[in-house]
Amino acid sequence: MAGVILADAMRLSEFYVDPRSGKFMNGTCGETALTVALGCVQQRPAQLGDLERITNDMLAQGLASANGASTVTALAAEARRQGAVVRVEADYAEPLTFDWHATLLAYAGYAPVILEVAAAHNLRDVETGAADEAQVDYHYIVIIGRQSDGYVANDGDQLASNVTWRVYSYADLASAVPCGLLVIDRPAAPPPAKGAAMTIEEFVAANPVLGAIIRAPYPVAGKTGVLDGTQEAVCQNGKVLAFPDGSIVGGICGTQLLAAEAEVTTLTAQVQDLAAKLAAAPAAATPVDEAATAAIAALKHALGLS
Repeated sequence: MAGVILADAMRLSEFYVDPRSGKFMNGTCGETALTVALGCVQQRPAQLGDLERITNDMLAQGLASANGASTVTALAAEARRQGAVVRVEADYAEPLTFDWHATLLAYAGYAPVILEVAAAHNLRDVETGAADEAQVDYHYIVIIGRQSDGYVANDGDQLASNVTWRVYSYADLASAVPCGLLVIDRPAAPPPAKGAAMTIEEFVAANPVLGAIIRAPYPVAGKTGVLDGTQEAVCQNGKVLAFPDGSIVGGICGTQLLAAEAEVTTLTAQVQDLAAKLAAAPAAATPVDEAATAAIAALKHALGLS
């Protein structure tokens, strides 16, 4: 079904045997969600080894219990330890006094959203009817996309040999009682100097979340610039200068730039018009001082110069 999904999202189960201790890990749904999210923002699809590394690091830091169970706050701390940015953090609250659905609408498919729910047994895949958490209350999933019938998620509560995407509707997510949320991203590149421009590809590479929003929904052949769905950004020769709403990229405000360019264009035309008129005007006669001319002639005669 048509929709949008993060390019580097990976299917991953939370169940594995720790190769160091031989212990069966069955409480790492939070680490699994975080591992998939980090793989997306680091543009490197997550693998089992990444889950093992993240879990071991959280255990070593006291951010998880012996079986891997963790909190939203702990996952946010580990995300930062791994060099990611937590764009949105809504720590545990039941009920969650936070507009989680507005966050999903804004980010799903463009940045990974880790969601904790308190009644996971109410989650049911809208396409297959699968209910992985039949007797589970608290649980983490990571939403990596959306489509017309719901939000696409990696739900780690599946056997490693048969992990598939789950699609949960808004109604099912609401009935599962969201009680925590994280939006994960990677650090943006340092902004360019004021007045500098970035190529479109430079901007997308430096800002993956905005880059995905920019690129995915509105690919328009033959045009350069960032699209917001209705108009192009302020661009010149493929250089992104600012968004159409006047927000700032590289220290340049789009509306200010447009006004300045319009004024420069007008002044340039006026100068060119005046220059043309001056060049076409006849040369004015030079006034003659007859008395001075006579005096100079007399002096030249006296000196024998004439």
